[in-house]
Amino acid sequence: PEAVPKLEPLHRGAMRPYVVMGQSFTPMTELAPYKAQGMATWYGQTDVVRFLLEQGVDVVARDEMDGDTALHIASWEGHPEIVAELLRHRADVHAIDNVHRTPPITWALHAMLVENRKRNDAYRDILRLLLDAGATVTEDWIDDDRLREDAELWPRLSAAASRPADS
Repeated sequence: PEAVPKLEPLHRGAMRPYVVMGQSFTPMTELAPYKAQGMATWYGQTDVVRFLLEQGVDVVARDEMDGDTALHIASWEGHPEIVAELLRHRADVHAIDNVHRTPPITWALHAMLVENRKRNDAYRDILRLLLDAGATVTEDWIDDDRLREDAELWPRLSAAASRPADS
């Protein structure tokens, strides 16, 4: 059976500063909310993500360097259940990362179309969820015959390309 996450007190012995290979480290001495980035890297563990969100994790927090959000990562990794959970907690579908300068829907499109990742149905579900939440796209992001041939997604993606990003 899968482990059920729970909050536990920090062990007193593990809270002392220490040195490894000449570098000093100071452990956390109190419980703090996890970053959203950490949530999406739970390899599809929806229950863990749900638990962390219930504990007050900031769903719109960004990676300090790359600026991506948990919604970017879950969209990229192909986890529709996590995407749905993040959206229920008001994740920002329009968040732009610092590296690629794109929102989560583009990450899902890239994983599905450019990297040809398996789980095509998962990516289609993610696209539907993001579109339902108001995600927008640009014409060049959806310029692909595989999308044009998709009778259900193509009209929705085309409509999303013509609406403003703040709708």
